[in-house]
Amino acid sequence: MDYETHHTEFSRSIMVGLFAGIVANVLCLAYDAFFRLSSSYFLSELINVSTLSFFVVIIGLITGVIYYYFHHYLKGGNLFFRLFSIIITGVLFLLALHANRTPNHTMNIEFRELLSGIIIISGLCFLLLIPFFYKKDFL
Repeated sequence: MDYETHHTEFSRSIMVGLFAGIVANVLCLAYDAFFRLSSSYFLSELINVSTLSFFVVIIGLITGVIYYYFHHYLKGGNLFFRLFSIIITGVLFLLALHANRTPNHTMNIEFRELLSGIIIISGLCFLLLIPFFYKKDFL
């Protein structure tokens, strides 16, 4: 049986955003596990498996919707989406560098490194994967 499925641009952007969120989630979980094994950082109230699994995938979904609006309503939307993604990732990275988690200076530095890595991994996945899987447009 041959089934034809027709997806709207909006549903494609949601599916691509979810897929990019899942890929980013797997990479962030791997980074989290590697970071915790290679350092002495053990605090897991804010960054743990459940918060990464929930928030990274939801942010991927939201980013897919944002991509739809850039792609659908702006001429040259891919370029504007990439610039927007770079700016947002950069701002979040700078904010993560100034985060204070505990009074312990060493734990603060390790928390900043973990959070910064997760932001960079997620930002790069959304920046590269969403346009690529939506339109096969790599750069």
